[in-house]
Amino acid sequence: MFSFNGPDARARHLRDLRKARNRARAWGVWAATVGGSALVAVPYAGLGLPDILWAGAAGGATAMALLRRRDHRELAAAPVPEPEVRRALTIGQRLAPLLGPRFGALIDHPHRVVLPAGSPGAEAAQRLNNAARVLPQMLDRLGPYRGQLPAEAESAHVALRDLGNRLALVERTLASAAPEARPALLAARDDLVARFVEGVDAYEALTTAAAECVAAVSRGGEDSVSVRLTEAADRLAGMSYGLNTVHETTRQYDVN
Repeated sequence: MFSFNGPDARARHLRDLRKARNRARAWGVWAATVGGSALVAVPYAGLGLPDILWAGAAGGATAMALLRRRDHRELAAAPVPEPEVRRALTIGQRLAPLLGPRFGALIDHPHRVVLPAGSPGAEAAQRLNNAARVLPQMLDRLGPYRGQLPAEAESAHVALRDLGNRLALVERTLASAAPEARPALLAARDDLVARFVEGVDAYEALTTAAAECVAAVSRGGEDSVSVRLTEAADRLAGMSYGLNTVHETTRQYDVN
């Protein structure tokens, strides 16, 4: 969603051009009026002081009209700036100063994976959130070339999100776990992190492949599109297999 917040360079240029045109017209009308009056008054009344004043006013008005018209031509000849498109603030961005950036991001993207800053999977979670915002748009641009990839990508994202939530649960449990329970929880956490990072890497690879496909479609490279999509589908299948095996790991450590 985009909006124009305040006058940008294009709006200012068009406004100045409109003002210059109006000034040129106004001075042109005034010069014609005064000049016409002087032409009528001088032959009938002779050349007296009032006539000199009328002639001077007509000359000055004509000069100003010519100057204003020149200003308008120069401004009209200048290139018109492109409009400045400004992104409107989302609800989360508006509430971020009150609730904090993390809660603001959750409001805008409720399906984000959020892990503690010190978690070994925090960086992978951020990469997943970034890729998940871009991938659906990329797949939409592929049109008929996308096939079943949108459904498969959504299924993979759901599985990765579930895995990230399990990892977040383990991290919270570790913070208050008894010393004797920590070794098992740490082992479960490390297994979850390894699977999560592997899945995020594959999801990012799919996002990159989709971006390359979009570029290939714009260039008319249909053959390369087919090959890239096949490779992306293979990566996604391998990621899905890895995510399915992680449920065995989580059940082994009773992480639900």
